This record gives sequence, C-alpha cells and structure tokens, in this order.
Amino acid sequence: EGCLLFAFFPTLLAGPICRPKDLLPQLVSDSPRSIVAPSGIGLLILSALIKKIWLASWLAEHFVNPVFSDPSAYQAIDLITAAIAYAWQIYFDFSGYTDIVTACALLIGINIPVNFRQPYLATSLSDFWQRWHISLSSWIRDYVYIPLGGNRHGWVRTQIHVLIAMVASGIWH
Repeated sequence: EGCLLFAFFPTLLAGPICRPKDLLPQLVSDSPRSIVAPSGIGLLILSALIKKIWLASWLAEHFVNPVFSDPSAYQAIDLITAAIAYAWQIYFDFSGYTDIVTACALLIGINIPVNFRQPYLATSLSDFWQRWHISLSSWIRDYVYIPLGGNRHGWVRTQIHVLIAMVASGIWH
C-alpha cells in the first residue's frame, strides 16, 4: 500500500501531499469509481490554464525575467515590481499546477486535499502559512515542528524549532 500511495502520479511531483489515511482508502476501494464533482472539474482546468499558461507566463516574460536577468539596469521601483510579480508568478504557477492535479484526481474518482486558500489575502505571516501549500505546511508541522517540541519549551526553543522547520521546508523545495 505504501508504494501505491507514492505511485499516485498526480500528487507525486509537486503535491499536494496526501496523507496515507486519506488517500489509501480511496485507492484500494473495491467500489466502482465515478467522477467526483464533475461540474467543478471544468472550472479547475480553466483556472489552471489561466494561472499557469497565461498569468504566470505573462508575469515572467514581462516583469520578472527581464529584471532578474540584469537587475543593475533597472531602477528601485522596477526591482520592487519584479519581486512582487515574482511572488505572484510563483503562486499562479504552483496554484495552477495544483488545480490541474486536483482536476485529474477528481476525474478518476479521487479527492485530494486543498493546497491553497488565497494566501495573499492573509492578515499575518502565520495566516499566510496556513493558506500557502497547506499540505506541505501541515506535514512539516506534524512531522518536524511538533516532534521537536513545538512551542512547549519556551520562546528561544520555539524559534529554533521554527527555524529547523523552515530549513526542512526549504530543503524540500
């Protein structure tokens, strides 16, 4: 069953990370498969195409790549604009990929977890991490941060645990 979990192609490359307790029962079920939420699949595919093909590519071509290829040729406002555009490019690219993975899974009767919940509408850094790549953030929390002790050993140790969790997340990427 473990190999089956890792072989579920739509989520293998970039997520969302599926927990065995949620995905395995769906994969090994003997009941006939049917398309899950057929009315939402078309919208997810359209959303993915708009995000990945149009918005992420447009931002990269017109704002990010020119500035990042030669930053010394640009003014401060251009650098700031490119950095903001890059943040949106990453979101549109990754969120678009997640939309297409979700649509593919739904087409074969599999529900996978939501991975983004409008992260740029977050009101704090903590709120942002609860909305951005939700499956990875929760995995890092459950398998790195909490086993280290989470916030149970004072402020300094909590900051060390957060740093280790963020490094683990960076290595993952």
